[in-house]
Amino acid sequence: MKSEYRDQRHSTRRGNLFVAAAALVLSCVLCCGCLRPPSTNDTKSSGSTSTEGVPHPADYYEGYWLCSGYGIDGKTVSFSDLSPEQRGSFPYLVLELGRSGGTLSQVSNGDGEYRMLFGGDSRATSGGIRLINEEGGLDLALADEFLVLTPDAAASLEASVNEMGLYLDYRLPQGNATYYFVRTASDSQLQVVTYGFDGITLDVPVDVAYTLDGVTPESSDNGRISTYGASYRRYGPRMDFSSWPTEATSMAEVIDEAEGQGYSSEHPEEFTEYEGVLYHLHHNEELNYSRLGFVAGGKLYEIVFSYDDEDVVDYSDYCEHFFTSIRFAGEDLAAEQSDGVPSGAIPWQDAAQHVGETVTVYGPVAEIDYASTSDGQPTFIDLGAAYPDPSRVTMVIWGEDRGNFPETPEALYAGKTLYVTGEIYLYRDVCNIEVTSPSQVKVL
Repeated sequence: MKSEYRDQRHSTRRGNLFVAAAALVLSCVLCCGCLRPPSTNDTKSSGSTSTEGVPHPADYYEGYWLCSGYGIDGKTVSFSDLSPEQRGSFPYLVLELGRSGGTLSQVSNGDGEYRMLFGGDSRATSGGIRLINEEGGLDLALADEFLVLTPDAAASLEASVNEMGLYLDYRLPQGNATYYFVRTASDSQLQVVTYGFDGITLDVPVDVAYTLDGVTPESSDNGRISTYGASYRRYGPRMDFSSWPTEATSMAEVIDEAEGQGYSSEHPEEFTEYEGVLYHLHHNEELNYSRLGFVAGGKLYEIVFSYDDEDVVDYSDYCEHFFTSIRFAGEDLAAEQSDGVPSGAIPWQDAAQHVGETVTVYGPVAEIDYASTSDGQPTFIDLGAAYPDPSRVTMVIWGEDRGNFPETPEALYAGKTLYVTGEIYLYRDVCNIEVTSPSQVKVL
């Protein structure tokens, strides 16, 4: 009888934690092909104010325009062509144009702090748009899809900035410079680009990436790496990134530690397994932020995203799901993710050839049985075939270990294809693997 077999409790505890090893390569990528000024062969790149066609009304220019590059001494410098290190000295200029006025500001790379260089009323002209205040005017020419700050206008602006004695983190390039500004998407439209941090990449809002990409993450003596970026938009979002070494192999183990790194297991719904990684996502709708924690490649990562609910962009869905864009560097892990099977794993049909060995076995879940009224309250998860087929491989989770899982094994693994790591032993001629921690189990 099935109940007779499954009421038995094995006398020996077996199991082994699976450590997912990956060679992570530091990566910092910002895909900003949209932030590219005209090439040096473009006759309009010289900053000519002449345009063809019907002039646009002032509301055509409303919104944010980012400095995508500049031309100086006959050379064009494009933001999208610069290395992350070179972007640290990029001008980071932003035009914010409203219905009747506008400002030209420089935003500090990283924290997004504004330093206004010029502000005033806005007026459409035959060649573009003009900002006017009591001190004078600032003309920006429309050239193709770009607004251009000509060398003469840039020189006048720089003289005015120097006269005001403004402190700037990033000085405007000296010499005969032409600045190119590209329109961003509609203020209510979410745009994301790929950003890299300490061996991972993920999608971040473009307004955060614009000021974040040139920042060199800070390192501490204990191996902690951290950085943060704030939007170039005045009421835009902010993201904080941190990582530090850990001996844990999953977030469940991190929370089991004495201090738990500030995380909590009180809310199991905050655990989400995605593509074989167990994430802890604490989402606070009232405060509009999400705190994400996960373990990969011997490091504990933490990413915090926060936004203003009165922002014109709706970040609520992004806030809850941005972790699904995370990708890991390193050829070993990349290969594992491409076909879903880790190197060295064996199919469930071959388990009988490895009795007494600690291996990784993979196969589809055929049946899950929680014997809650039996001695030891075991959970049996059959891979490959269901009871009573003797060819099956049975994962055994005892009742005292069910609490180690962020959700019930039934909810986590039903209908999934798993790979499980542990010592294979025989019980009544059936291959078994005892599982005590979710770190032993991955979902393909």
